[in-house]
Amino acid sequence: MKFIYINKGASPSRFSEYLKKYNNTLQQQGQKYNQLLMEGLVKNGGTVLSISTRPLNRSMERKIFMKKEEERENGIDYHYVSYINLPVFRNLSVFLNVFFKILFTKASRKETVVVCDALNIAASFAALLASRLRRLHASAIVTDVPCHRPSNAKIPTSQKINLWLMQQFDSYLLLTDQMSLVVNPKKRPYVVL
Repeated sequence: MKFIYINKGASPSRFSEYLKKYNNTLQQQGQKYNQLLMEGLVKNGGTVLSISTRPLNRSMERKIFMKKEEERENGIDYHYVSYINLPVFRNLSVFLNVFFKILFTKASRKETVVVCDALNIAASFAALLASRLRRLHASAIVTDVPCHRPSNAKIPTSQKINLWLMQQFDSYLLLTDQMSLVVNPKKRPYVVL
């Protein structure tokens, strides 16, 4: 089975370099979670292509153009998409590069699953659109539920869009059964990790 894994991480060695360079300002929980899932897939006979948008933001990295890079570590192929590191342009360039990488990656419809960290709106939308066009199964990893606010709180539009996108996936990896009530109204298959 082939897994095209969309995330915002890096290989363990590259992430260690980022921690040193950016003085431990990176969020490590997402890196650890996604890395363990990818390594588990490899240990169980899967092949994993990690398509990453990198765990960096404009406040950490001032470079405007982030170039495409590739590497292999622990049996996982890492593809870091290129993007323009400026507001709005980042999301647009991430969307286009993730979309085209999935669209043109060699993959069999019956033997490939697109797995996506669903909190990244641009990458999620690209992954959903490309997987629909290629007729690949798309599975969302949901570690947090957007729009979860007190009943009188105003919900930002970006979170409404994110929730709608989450609800479009074919299956889900969730942290609790209760998350399914919000992100999975169509009662598609899910598993609680």
